[in-house]
Order: sequence, then C-alpha cells, then structure tokens
Amino acid sequence: MGFDLRRHTAGVTVGAATLLASGALAAQASAAQIALNAGCYLNTTSSTAKVTIAGRGFFPSSSVDISGGVFGTVTADAAGNFVTTVRAPNDTIKPGAKKFTVTASNADPTTGQTVSALTTGHYSLAGLALSDTVVGFGKRITYYFGGFRPGKQIYGHYLVGRRLTGRKRFGKATGPCGTLKAKATGYPISNAQPDKWTVYYDNVKKFKKNAIPTYVYGFHKV
Repeated sequence: MGFDLRRHTAGVTVGAATLLASGALAAQASAAQIALNAGCYLNTTSSTAKVTIAGRGFFPSSSVDISGGVFGTVTADAAGNFVTTVRAPNDTIKPGAKKFTVTASNADPTTGQTVSALTTGHYSLAGLALSDTVVGFGKRITYYFGGFRPGKQIYGHYLVGRRLTGRKRFGKATGPCGTLKAKATGYPISNAQPDKWTVYYDNVKKFKKNAIPTYVYGFHKV
C-alpha cells in the first residue's frame, strides 16, 4: 500500500570618562534582546518556513550578524533595533520537534565593542510520515505527525470516494510543534479493503473538510 502527499588614563578626568563609557557599553550589551515570532516553524516537503527575528539594544546603524541554527545579516536602525526574516533549519525527513539557536551580534564601528543576544526556537516537518511505504490492512506501522494543535487529539477521517467510512484517534499532539509518534494499522476497518482511500488528519472529532490544520493524504493498493 503506497501513499502520496497531497498537500582605559591620562588623568582623573579621562579615567572617569572612560569608566562611564565602559559602563554604558556594558549596559547596552546586557540590554540587547532578540525574539522570534513563533514557537515553532513548520516546513513542508516543498518549502522551508520563514523565521522573523526582532532585536533591540544593538549598536545603531551598524550590521547585525545572525548565526546559530539560522543565518543572515541586517542593519540596525538609528535606535539600535531591527527586524529581519530568515529561513528555518530544514534537515528533517519526518515530523518531530527539533530545537535550534539564534544568535544576533554586532560591533560598535568606532570602538569595536560587541553586543550579542541569544534565543531558541523549534521546527518540524508538517503533516505525516510513515515508517513503511507499504501499508497493509492488518499491518501496524508507525505514524509521525507534526503541525497539529498541541494538547489536542489527532484524528484520521477515512473516505472512500466521497463517503466517510471510518475514523481513527491516534493520541494527543504534544510540544511546541504539535507532534506525535503512534502505532496503528493503515486502514481502521478490518473487514473492508478498498482499492484506494483518502484520509483527512486533523484535531476535530467530527469530520470537517475545512478544519485547521488539516493534512490530506491519498492511499491505494500496490
């Protein structure tokens, strides 16, 4: 049964001035902050999610380097703030939450003093992956889900043609990326073996084609 995805002093005065300047730089360094716009970034088999990073407390009008699990460069504005968008990491072949770090750093072009800030995020492949490409009717396989609502049950709604023929509850999605690993058979009704069928995976018990999120997959005999 195969499956396809649809979807420092010269004198006292100078010394004092230097101490004041050093204190200001230390304060700026400790004040640098960055934040991400989402708790989890969902990639698909055909696209990589965008990560928006906002920062403040950096040296004004100077380049900020983004590194860690993502990469980019942006120029801070006159107030030392920035907003930039980069691509999320994308090195997974099945759903499952993975952590990445983001570091933003820049330097005062006059003194060479640097400031930096760090935060973390998560990413996952969205939708469904199976442990085997052959889905037998009585064969139990492992399902990997991602991109569902954390804390909510994941359901599969099975349709043959336009007719709803069954429903399967897999378990609750967990973590920031709404992931789940579960074992189940390929088709929930043992006495029915259709040539092909479609499954809508979502977080609602009663079938709705427009439920959010919904991941739709087609299956067929091989």
